[in-house]
Amino acid sequence: MTSRNKDTELDEDFRRQRLETLGTLSGGIAHDLNNVLTSILGHVSYLRLSLPPETSHGESLNAIEHGARRAALMTQQILEFARGEEREFKPIRLNQIIQGAISLLKAAIPKNVAIELNTGTDVPQVIGNDSQLSQLVMNLAINAVEALPDGGTIRITVSLVTPQSSAALRELKVSTPMVELVISDNGVGIPADLVNKIFEPFFTTKASSGTGIGLATVARIIRAHNGEMIVRSKVDRGTSFSVYFPVCSNDSFQDSSHTLPTIEVGTETILVVDDEESVRTVIQRSLQHLGYEVLVASGGREALEIFEFEHRRISLVILDMMMPVMSGEQLFGKLQQIDPKVRVLIASGYSSDESAQAVLGSGGLGFIQKPFSVEDLALEIRRCMDVVM
Repeated sequence: MTSRNKDTELDEDFRRQRLETLGTLSGGIAHDLNNVLTSILGHVSYLRLSLPPETSHGESLNAIEHGARRAALMTQQILEFARGEEREFKPIRLNQIIQGAISLLKAAIPKNVAIELNTGTDVPQVIGNDSQLSQLVMNLAINAVEALPDGGTIRITVSLVTPQSSAALRELKVSTPMVELVISDNGVGIPADLVNKIFEPFFTTKASSGTGIGLATVARIIRAHNGEMIVRSKVDRGTSFSVYFPVCSNDSFQDSSHTLPTIEVGTETILVVDDEESVRTVIQRSLQHLGYEVLVASGGREALEIFEFEHRRISLVILDMMMPVMSGEQLFGKLQQIDPKVRVLIASGYSSDESAQAVLGSGGLGFIQKPFSVEDLALEIRRCMDVVM
């Protein structure tokens, strides 16, 4: 083996170890950020419930919520990148995903950047995960915004294309119709020698602000959706990302995402177990506002003491998974020893965590991902309460 080959292997080992270390660190940071965002979104929901509908603070609450949800998507992106999470796939209309993602981004888009949307209404559905597709759209849109330091135009189009009508599909050697998503800008462009590198993890051309995760995540999401992509760019002319998704064969799915969530109320007693005081506080206040009696515990030992004396009147336990001294999974086992029929709703930052899956496989009734709104939490609580045991 030559010295050059040895150096190459050492470089690859170092790069692999670096990615593993960064993945572990980013996962821990994202967990802590999710707790902070849970508190922010919870307080926004609580204020909406408490203030009169005609309050003048509505726009400020919307701005806070949009910012927190955007940050939540970013932390979820970090978690999925670090842990390779798999998410639920279902029939989805890309135009609705785009509209939702752009509405979250509005506050972050400079006034000298215009967005032109042409998403159509008769484009077939694709099979996908709404969170991942939202991340894809937001990442590409943010990338386009950053390519327009002096302003410009971002164009987003969605259409159905066929190999007969699309030279891109013929170039990709795709023989079936695809749903095409194009996000383009007339910005600074990407040098030709860098186009093939932009999807590498932690590669960035933005020395002071880039993370190198955004486009790497886009590439991973496209692979997970059995999609294809073509990137075209010219320096000082702009960049175009064309993404292609297989058409959903069953287009009878009815999307109900436009319906407003119903705020579910109740009078039962709920035990909230979370080591973050801000999370406990906002859940307690919000659920009390909805009529529930709420007990709180900052860790496993305190939760066991409360549950041992109060389990006959506790209808549900909302359980964080990552806690010091005693984990959520360990606590769940001890709660079951006291009451085998204990109802538990997991509240955690990621659903693919092995301990969360273990609890769900051993009798846990539900999972809600941090950060969440009070509206979402109330719906999941009622679903768990209504399960026949």
